[in-house]
This record gives sequence, C-alpha cells and structure tokens, in this order.
Amino acid sequence: MLSFDDTYRALGRIVTNALEGDATHAPRSQTGRPQAAPGTTELPAGRQSDEDADDFTIWERAQAKRIAAGIQQAFDVEYAPDVVVAVANVRRLAQDIVEARRLLDPHFHPNLAPQQ
Repeated sequence: MLSFDDTYRALGRIVTNALEGDATHAPRSQTGRPQAAPGTTELPAGRQSDEDADDFTIWERAQAKRIAAGIQQAFDVEYAPDVVVAVANVRRLAQDIVEARRLLDPHFHPNLAPQQ
C-alpha cells in the first residue's frame, strides 16, 4: 500500500506535468514558487486566493483529463475529470487516493459495528 507521502509526491509530479509545467497554474508546493505577500493582490490569473500551496488551476478540460488519466495509471483509482476540477488541490486528492486504495485493498475489513 502506498503511503500518503509517496502518493503526494507522485501526484504532485502528475499534476505539474499535466499542467505543462506552467508555474502560474501549478501548485506552489510543487514549483517552489513563493506565496504572494500578505495584503497584495498579485495572484495567478483564475485564482481566488493563494492561501493553500497545494491548490492548482485548470484552464482546459484536457488538463483535467490528463490528471485523471495519470491518477488511473499511477494508482489504479478512477477519477472523473470533473472531480479533479472540483478538488483542484494536490493534498486533498492525495488523501482521497490513499483512502480509495485502502478501501480497495483485499485485506481491508471495515469495522461495521455500530458506534456506541
């Protein structure tokens, strides 16, 4: 089973490559691009905030399709491009992938006992 850290690193590369290495759309966490200074309005086009370094911006459906295809190939988890667009955050997608892989693990046995 993949760890969160391994998933996060691999997904970061997939996202950055799918966005064609465009540092203005790729997550800052993957490009080393500094965060905008507090109080400035210099945000990459299309972003509402620059608070989360793992956020990325998708400008074309083809980019979302490439990210979804990369997730399918790398992690054997199927995501619709619309889900990638809706989440648009490397950390949250990595967490979802790790959880999906955990649930798909044949040795995983959920605790179905009622909560007390």
